[in-house]
Amino acid sequence: MPAHASNTLTLLKLAAVSLPGLASTPILANESVEWLADTQPLAQIQAGAGYVPTGASRLEGVVPDGPSSSKRYRISCFDDGSGKPARLRLRVQGMNRSAGSLVSATLERNGESRTVIDTTNGNLVYSDYATLDQGQGEYILTVRKVKKSSTAPDSSLNGASPFKTAQECNTANGAYTGVSMPVEIPGDSPSPNPTPKPPAPGPVGPVSSSKLQSFSSSLSKKTQERRFLVTCSANSAKQDTARYKFQIKAANKNRPYTLQMAVQKDGYENAGVVDLIGGDSTFSEQGVVEGGNGPYELIVRKVSETGDTLKPMAFQVRHVCETPEKTRGNLKKINQ
Repeated sequence: MPAHASNTLTLLKLAAVSLPGLASTPILANESVEWLADTQPLAQIQAGAGYVPTGASRLEGVVPDGPSSSKRYRISCFDDGSGKPARLRLRVQGMNRSAGSLVSATLERNGESRTVIDTTNGNLVYSDYATLDQGQGEYILTVRKVKKSSTAPDSSLNGASPFKTAQECNTANGAYTGVSMPVEIPGDSPSPNPTPKPPAPGPVGPVSSSKLQSFSSSLSKKTQERRFLVTCSANSAKQDTARYKFQIKAANKNRPYTLQMAVQKDGYENAGVVDLIGGDSTFSEQGVVEGGNGPYELIVRKVSETGDTLKPMAFQVRHVCETPEKTRGNLKKINQ
């Protein structure tokens, strides 16, 4: 082996002592890494091998069985001497190649949120980054299962979904600074022995799509998101709202863009759905927020787009306030 390659490998071994997980992986013994060490900087080798840079943390978990299951965590950004945090960045990786669903990750803080989806499970590649510029403090991470297409059956969300996340806190100039390991928020995973709930009164099944109200709007040019306010209240039969249901459809044909609709209730972003196939006749899967009567804030975001960004992105929302009896509550939309 050339002397300079040997010296670089020595540096790699020394770096492995201070980088968690690096020293234990057998890839450092491979001839391919010897060649990489001779031709590439250390940071590139770490990234190519799937390592998270210094100043970042990693998480491995499992979203439990059940279509509405999720995992929630607290992550803190702090100044470790490298500078005051400006943002938290996170990416997610679904680990089950045979899963019928995808894995999404949502970051939340100060009423703002960002969501990213790993569009291919089991390929050992992380998603793009979700970046939330909310400075120093505690962020909430929620990992969920989402359907691969709007026409996929609800049963596709069954089964446990293992995942990984990699997160980092950055200063305003992009330098790494302090980030905590995620701490799970208890109570979000279903109990292994849940108490049976009595059946809801009234007819079986959700409000039919023919009874859903709808409205259309658009995101103009470079607008990243748009917000609306709706209120749910008791209907004429004095039946209170139990839940708010919603769907979105990206309406422009031949426009390669993806839209997400999220809903906030009492300052917390409860749920989000994505129309994965823009411009067709189908809506996204249905999102549900069990929030009762009161205001709900709707947030429509551009998740991704390729091609022309100078045209508006039209969309249609379909939604309903549903009572415990699965009849329609009173829904009022207020534009913002």
